[in-house]
Amino acid sequence: MAVFNSRDLSVLKSSCGYVDNFIDGSTVVGIDNILTDQQKKMLPEVEGNASHLLKYTMLSIWYNKERKVPFVAAYNIDGSLKRTGAKRVQFKDDPRVPASQQLNDAFYDLIYNSGETEFEIGHMASHNEMAWGLKKEMQAEQTFHFTNSVPQVEKLNSGLWSKLESYVVSETNESENQRISVFTGPMIADDDPSYVKDRSFQLPLFFFKIVVFSFEGRLYSTAFVMSQLKRLRELELIDAPATSYEKGFVLPKPFSDYKHKEVFQVNIQKIERYTGLNFQWDNVEPLNIEQDERKIYKIAQTGGKFKNKSAFSDAFISPPVLTNMVLPGRSSSAF
Repeated sequence: MAVFNSRDLSVLKSSCGYVDNFIDGSTVVGIDNILTDQQKKMLPEVEGNASHLLKYTMLSIWYNKERKVPFVAAYNIDGSLKRTGAKRVQFKDDPRVPASQQLNDAFYDLIYNSGETEFEIGHMASHNEMAWGLKKEMQAEQTFHFTNSVPQVEKLNSGLWSKLESYVVSETNESENQRISVFTGPMIADDDPSYVKDRSFQLPLFFFKIVVFSFEGRLYSTAFVMSQLKRLRELELIDAPATSYEKGFVLPKPFSDYKHKEVFQVNIQKIERYTGLNFQWDNVEPLNIEQDERKIYKIAQTGGKFKNKSAFSDAFISPPVLTNMVLPGRSSSAF
């Protein structure tokens, strides 16, 4: 008897993808209008999907064939069914997209002088986030495609980014409606720097995560940004920083109960201005983060984990304050 493989072509072609009314069963939080017409020209041909959308189980990806990274991964999480410890499997090509348009093991099999890999294969939708419900094994395994990944330096991927993933899921355990929809990806800019060992590949400097959730009977959205620029410089993986982050984009104060200050809760409009993507939906209210005063070049100067209190001496980084994230009706001005 044939062994079921969640990543077989036939299974992938029949996968349901992201569910747009997942949160409350009625409000549509769609993905069709996220990309601009120009961005849609960069989508690959996808076997079995005329709209060029890569559908997995409870996960859909708009993939940029020219940059070989996702524009955005959209997925659903039910926090009441979440489980930890999802099994890791090997990343592989998505058979619906030409292999030449995807990164592969050869790209990541590079060593710097500390003996560690230069890049980790950074999940956008992670296997642990997707390990919930009756199809948790399938959902988790299907995240291990190169089309759902971006090269991330080790302190970001296995440290801060991973902890943000865990934190977002843990927030669902505190909400009145434990179902959320998440949109995540690299903040792609035309002038992102080239990787010094492969000049054809431009490295994204920033990553975003947008969460749509229910609060007191209404739907809201909020966003987070983090950067790998400082670590890319330290490892000399880029010649110089890109300049897009210096063009007046501003960020608010940190996401205050997330103890790593490299992660910021931001106004969604900042991500839209940087990427050109659209994250506005009818009947979903974006949270307004007050005192929107932090410039994005400051987040770019943050790097690995803080080791001691002296690391907080910089004026724009204060020691962690354990309060909840900004929610509707909860002012951020107290931070």
